[in-house]
Amino acid sequence: MLETSSDLTQYLQQNTDARLQEVQKYSATLELNQINSHLKRINAPVSNITQDMYRFSDQMNSYKIANKIVSGVFIYYPDLQLIVGDLGCYYANSYYALHNQLATDGLDKWLSAIQQTANGFALLPEFDGQSFSYIRQMICDGRVAGYIIFQFDTVELLKAIEPLLADSSTQVAFGISLDDQIFAQIGDGDLLSRLLLKQESNDAILYQRSSELPSIQYVNVYMQRELLRPFSIALYLCVFGVVFCALFGVLASVYIGRRHTVPLHSLMTKLGAEVSEAQDEYQAIGQQIDRMLQERNLSVEKLQAQQNMIGGLFLNTVLAGSMHNEYAIFNAAKRYDVMFEQPYYLVAVVHLSPAIPEQLGGQLLDWFSQLGYDVIVSYFQDNYVLLLNLAEEVYQHSMVPVFKQLLQQVFPDGGATAALGMRYDSLVHIPASYSQALSALGEDADDTVGNVICYSNRLETSAEKDMMNISSSEAFATDLQQGRYTLAMQSLELLLSQHTDSEMSAELRNIQFAAIQNLLLTALRKARLAGDISPEAYRTREIVGCQTPVQLRAAAHSLMNKLCGDTTDDCQEGGSIAERAKTIINRDFTDPMLGLYLVSDELKVSNSYLSTTFKSKYGIGLVQYINQLRINQAKLLIQSTSMSIKEIALMVGFSSDISFIRVFKKYESRTPSSLRKHG
Repeated sequence: MLETSSDLTQYLQQNTDARLQEVQKYSATLELNQINSHLKRINAPVSNITQDMYRFSDQMNSYKIANKIVSGVFIYYPDLQLIVGDLGCYYANSYYALHNQLATDGLDKWLSAIQQTANGFALLPEFDGQSFSYIRQMICDGRVAGYIIFQFDTVELLKAIEPLLADSSTQVAFGISLDDQIFAQIGDGDLLSRLLLKQESNDAILYQRSSELPSIQYVNVYMQRELLRPFSIALYLCVFGVVFCALFGVLASVYIGRRHTVPLHSLMTKLGAEVSEAQDEYQAIGQQIDRMLQERNLSVEKLQAQQNMIGGLFLNTVLAGSMHNEYAIFNAAKRYDVMFEQPYYLVAVVHLSPAIPEQLGGQLLDWFSQLGYDVIVSYFQDNYVLLLNLAEEVYQHSMVPVFKQLLQQVFPDGGATAALGMRYDSLVHIPASYSQALSALGEDADDTVGNVICYSNRLETSAEKDMMNISSSEAFATDLQQGRYTLAMQSLELLLSQHTDSEMSAELRNIQFAAIQNLLLTALRKARLAGDISPEAYRTREIVGCQTPVQLRAAAHSLMNKLCGDTTDDCQEGGSIAERAKTIINRDFTDPMLGLYLVSDELKVSNSYLSTTFKSKYGIGLVQYINQLRINQAKLLIQSTSMSIKEIALMVGFSSDISFIRVFKKYESRTPSSLRKHG
């Protein structure tokens, strides 16, 4: 009977535990905050308070306002002697004075009490008593970097039980204790205190229930005579129950039979299912669910079609020529929710003769998607325009067989011609690649229907091409000789791009390839003579054994990393280009604008060189690494907090929840909601 009488109190206890546990979870979110992570790494007092600290303070104040049981939240950094909290950003003594109505006595005792609690609940000394608080210790680089403190409003914690206690004839007092010390109570407090001190009290029973949280107990006081009253009532009910048992059984069976039909009809009403004469209720519900699933699939297809249309609008905007720099196009891609994971861009134009209205865009998009290419399709100026986002090992000439297969399968009756522009490593050159494709198409479209045309340097004079090759080779040699290895890699990219020119003869290609190898071997021998690199660290055959531009690029990159010592201009503080890029990404991956362009712009290197360098060192593309960091952080928040999917998406660096769900499903093969539901 005692446990029956305390069922309601058990529910309230579980509710209170849940609210306290929610605060514990939010403390983990505060610890992961970018500003907090920065402050934890500082081990000396700061000279000024930054705007980021005030924004962090405003975030904690907003949480306090939204959560009624929290009366205060702040973070104490002992090395900085600084407290950032809902009251603002102050040094510890000033914050303590504000918190205690300008009283300064007891600061050392207060800070000592905070530091004595590693992780858990505690009673902190205050100017007018004690404050029930939760303290979370933060460790950074093997030291205690700070403490997250939540102070609770004990009146608000007990508010839900007050009306229930007033209406109860058996329960006369209720309290919460920490380490056997009462810090919150309602009802007959004197009686509760006497019973806790094990003093006898007539007709009163003390009942203690342990919380799921350590050291916390819920204490109830019941009146014995009221607890026994239900036994007397039950005895009388049993006597009358025997008489009416048979009649009740008959009535109950009829009632239950009718009651079972109510949920079924209610479900049918909510689903909008109608029962025909040839089917029962279950068949009707099944058919209605099938219809709803079909409608959902149609909605998903419409959403994908809308995203494809938005991608086409982005491409048309770029081709219109209204944006003249990389940053403007990059911002437009973010606004249109268009993502690029690869470092190179190539524009192709498909011309139909006779021209037909825009109706094949979806078919072209599906065809390339099935082959694993990232592509945007639009209908622009009576032609289909395709923007391909290509990996570093995919060149213009390697796309020719793909487009020939496209023309054969999608346009088997002929009448279609494809023209490919040059491949570039920056967004700003997309209009140039488009113009090149149009130029090639305009020159040869009349007599090459059904073929694939590649724009190349054949439109330039031989003298111009020779001068370009000589200039690039001289730049590469000069950069190698003077130890400017980052610039050397960029010159090498240009040389390799010229090497893949479809108009260059095989003999000239072999000569140029051998020249690049000789320059690299000369740089290696010079470094060995200077003692900068040992024969064991890098072997000659790594260069001599190269057969393709991709192999030569990888060998050159490996050599540059070996040559890139602390004395060269190329290696600034922070390590190699790839290491510095990784540092930037780890610092700013929650910024929605972060991408290949912003990182390469900060490091003052080209997109293609940064992409190649990063992938060579870490075995993963730069954009893929950014997405993986965001996904890993999102998984942690999904499993440890109750934040919505949209809030998590924005917190980890995605511009919208739609793009977050799309990328999450691509990397994890499941949706964020599925992870939260099934773990």
